[in-house]
Amino acid sequence: MIAENPVLHEAIAELSGAAFALLRDVHAGRAAEPRAEAARLIGRLREIARCTGVDLYDVPAYRQSTTNWRAIARLAGSGVTSETTQAG
Repeated sequence: MIAENPVLHEAIAELSGAAFALLRDVHAGRAAEPRAEAARLIGRLREIARCTGVDLYDVPAYRQSTTNWRAIARLAGSGVTSETTQAG
């Protein structure tokens, strides 16, 4: 199953770490362009889902940080829907 692929898991874990760091910086008032960075991160996450066809909820690295990803999506000005977490 593709969701169990260690490379995919690591890629999403790294993106999730970047999402957490951005949220921390926003909270501390250190983020220069938080909306643009959030949009870039959510775009990369969507691209991974689209290219692999994976349902992100099947990837442990994503499931462990869904709250952060929802906050990133709100910051980017979009909502997390089934279309953003599943390949279309």
